[in-house]
Amino acid sequence: MGRDSRGGYRDYDERDGPDRTPPRGTRSGSGSGSGPSRGGPPRGGQTPPSRPGPSSRFGQANGNGRGTPASDPRGNGRAGSGPRSARAEAARRRPPQRDESAAYEAPPPRTGRSRRSVSLMARDLSRAMSRQLGAMVRGTERAVRRSAGPRRADRAAFAGSFPAGELPTELTPQPYRRSRIRMRARKWRMRRVPPNPIKYFIMLGAVAMLVVTLLGASGAGTIYAISYYNQRVPQIQALAANLQGGQSSVIYDRNGKILYTVKDGNSSFNYYVPLSQVSTKLRNATIDTEDHSFYSSANIGIDFQSLLRAGLRDASDGGAQQGGSTITQQLVKNLVLENRSKVIARKLNEAILAVGVTLNYNKDQILEMYLNSIDYGDQNQGIEAAARNFFGLTAKTLPDGTYLTANQQLDWAQAAILSGLPNAPTYYLPRQYSCATTCPDTKWANPCVGDPRNANCMPSDNYDNGTDGHEWLVWRRARLVLDNLLKYNDINQADHDKAVQEVHDILQQHKVLRWAGLRNGNVVDTTKNAPHFVDYLLGSVLPKEFGIDPSALPRAGLKIYTTLDLDLDTYAQQRLKYYIQGDANGYFTNSWYCGSPIPPINGCPNAALGNAWNVHNGAFTAIDPNTGDILAMVGSVDYGSKDPQVQGYNNIATALRSMGSSTKALVYATAFQMGWNPSIMLQDKTICFPNPAVDPSTNKPIVTNDFAPACKGWYSPTNYTQQSFSGVAPIRPLLANSLNIPATEAMSFVGSTAVTASAFLAMTRRLGITTLSAERMGPSTALGSQEIPLLQLTGAYATFAASGVRHPYRSILRIEDHLGNVLYQAPPAPAGQQVMSPQTTYELTSILTDNQARLPDFGYYNPLYFDYKTVGVPDHPGFQIAAKTGTSEGVGGPNDIVTMGYSPYLAVGVWFGNTDGKDPLKPGIIGIAGAGYVFHDVMDWAITRYRWPEGSKFPIPAGMARGQFNCATGLAPYKSAKPENCPFKPQFPKVPATNIYQGFNDYGDKAYAPNIDWYIQGQAPLQS
Repeated sequence: MGRDSRGGYRDYDERDGPDRTPPRGTRSGSGSGSGPSRGGPPRGGQTPPSRPGPSSRFGQANGNGRGTPASDPRGNGRAGSGPRSARAEAARRRPPQRDESAAYEAPPPRTGRSRRSVSLMARDLSRAMSRQLGAMVRGTERAVRRSAGPRRADRAAFAGSFPAGELPTELTPQPYRRSRIRMRARKWRMRRVPPNPIKYFIMLGAVAMLVVTLLGASGAGTIYAISYYNQRVPQIQALAANLQGGQSSVIYDRNGKILYTVKDGNSSFNYYVPLSQVSTKLRNATIDTEDHSFYSSANIGIDFQSLLRAGLRDASDGGAQQGGSTITQQLVKNLVLENRSKVIARKLNEAILAVGVTLNYNKDQILEMYLNSIDYGDQNQGIEAAARNFFGLTAKTLPDGTYLTANQQLDWAQAAILSGLPNAPTYYLPRQYSCATTCPDTKWANPCVGDPRNANCMPSDNYDNGTDGHEWLVWRRARLVLDNLLKYNDINQADHDKAVQEVHDILQQHKVLRWAGLRNGNVVDTTKNAPHFVDYLLGSVLPKEFGIDPSALPRAGLKIYTTLDLDLDTYAQQRLKYYIQGDANGYFTNSWYCGSPIPPINGCPNAALGNAWNVHNGAFTAIDPNTGDILAMVGSVDYGSKDPQVQGYNNIATALRSMGSSTKALVYATAFQMGWNPSIMLQDKTICFPNPAVDPSTNKPIVTNDFAPACKGWYSPTNYTQQSFSGVAPIRPLLANSLNIPATEAMSFVGSTAVTASAFLAMTRRLGITTLSAERMGPSTALGSQEIPLLQLTGAYATFAASGVRHPYRSILRIEDHLGNVLYQAPPAPAGQQVMSPQTTYELTSILTDNQARLPDFGYYNPLYFDYKTVGVPDHPGFQIAAKTGTSEGVGGPNDIVTMGYSPYLAVGVWFGNTDGKDPLKPGIIGIAGAGYVFHDVMDWAITRYRWPEGSKFPIPAGMARGQFNCATGLAPYKSAKPENCPFKPQFPKVPATNIYQGFNDYGDKAYAPNIDWYIQGQAPLQS
């Protein structure tokens, strides 16, 4: 069937009876050359094959790369040899069966190969046109002989949609109908339309001139055609590669979920799929509606019957109404010709290039390019983008391993709607509704004068296509598609009727969407999935590590598979929002620090941190310590927020922020590497450092510690509670409770000045931290005075999790080009570098996993512990997770609260605060009572999601031993000395102080504990 006018049900003259259909031929004839035939796709409901390999794109036409016209399907090899038998007619209409599972092969390059001679091209063209024109003459003769024959009644198409006895007019038997030309002439005679025979015959003559020009094989017409064709040969031969390479680049997560489709603001969404991954329903619907003789050997890219009919129709209607273009001509018009106006010169050039495309590609290749390039409206280029965005379908892999594209999941109704779109994508746009919400068809905007369900639709002057609903237009168009499918035996009556009804229901219930990928991850416009991670890739990783210009991605057709786990990233962002914004009532449930008695813990409502503590933003990072893969990156709680406290587009995960006391792990790790062990005794007492503390407003020395008046003008650190001092104690409880004064002493040991800091800076660089500078070194570096990006610190903690082996964090797993060729493949098990000894790392990990040691300041039931079962808190007995909190001090309150930690399988960093550094949090909030909640929830989710073995513990390296150490020095006790318990001796007995030994080991709340801990054999002296 030729391309119809808008909304109409025009077709060929049906007075021919059984032979009224123009010669359609087979959709792939038997080959007549040395190569395989141009086989058509299997028809009917054959299941599409599974996903082909990367090189499966195009089949090859024949030995020289060109298609070979099939032999005449009627059995005698020439046209016009007599009427067909019933069997021959059935064979003619039967589509050939083709093994679609066979891999396609790209056509070989044509450089250096000779093309067919001009005489052969002219001969084939002349023969094909002769067959078509002969068929037209014979069809006219049959029409004259059978003009008195009855017309077949149409079959019911919309059963169940209307009351009994009220079927639409076009669904009931119709009397004999004159041809359009005779009807037009009759209207002229009856003066119903103004006669315009001059225009009619001018157009008729123009069409005749076009035919004569093309038939002039030995004249000037052929010279022009060959010359014009030769000019466009490179463009035609590059058509397939340009089309596949011009699609949008897509960024995926590690599980194949789409994070972002990279496109220009005004470009179209485009996903190229091979023909083997295009629904047979969609293929049949497109061919039957747009170019039913597409697979006929007589169809050489142009259909003279349709062309002549369109010209006559345009003349009779007084303007360009009907295209008459084949699928090949539409492909040429869309991708090769720049001029799309309906003028004779352009149509001539289009016909020439259509023949040229047919000579260079077989029919499967042409159909594949057409379905991937045609405009389906609403910025959807190609059928896959239309299926995803209009119906929210996603590509998926079935349990048996079969890969299904989105378009392969279309049902008949959806396929009919989409197949009708290319005729006029704006006119038939299916998501333009008459009502804001669902409404019955009685409220649909009527584009017709009279009942829009009737075949003859006279345009209504009251209908505005730009603003009114399109439901009736789309229904009429989809019904035409389904009628064509029924006509050519590609759908049975029951499925036809069901699909027509379903089209009605889809439009009534507003099931056609706009860019459905915004909700299911297929397509992303201004909103991205994991947006900060995508920005990180586009702005840093791709250009710097791979040399890929982000501005080229919209047309590069790359498939970029990343390390990110979108499910983990999404869950982390949800938990950030939950604790910052609360539930619908502005509250969250606290399972750790409220409720009585203990145990069990009963959750109680707490005001959201945003209201209670002025915390409005959060960030999260997660890294696989065994590969360095970035599994999650949440840069803010709301990517689109313009609130100064949030500034959502800023990526806090990669920004410079103070990590507070979580920096202490770097200091102690360096100290252990330099020879310390967890039993070394440090002083939690007032101390002065020779670093001047000057008030910038007065330039005079200031007192930094009210309990150390002798330190006036010098730096004197304090703990979180300034009057709290615990005396002399081992590193284990001092680090576990995050005491500041001992950490500054450790900082002095590893190097707190520009001159002495080389060992510490070398260690941090080996751990992947690049932002610390020697010029800013001081005792307070251990407390977070130098900023570190959350991502870098998470990478350092991932090294601790991997027993001192650092895997530089990575974000890309694989990059493929538009043909599926792998441009980059990350190693599945990347080699790491041992930057710390396993023994040193275990000494640190043993402290950060010791919940008993942190009990004095954090309590036994806290968010950093997982080895218990209480109300509302999951039970993971024996599962070791290391953690360290941090709080940075600002003017008037903290600026940042942080929780860092790791399991043997995952390293996590959580930050809370405000993007505006001049807007501090309310005093009193600390890292564990905020960021610690998200840390616990995500780790608990990950244990279940990733099915980590319950009871997982960090491996104890070889060479480790446990022993008792001296309470004064932290060294091995004197020879023959009796074991002793270390007493709790705060500096100021009358001032409340933390009992650092409270609940330590098996000593309950006593004021002493033995100094027993890990050491590396051969490192600690056997005796003092």
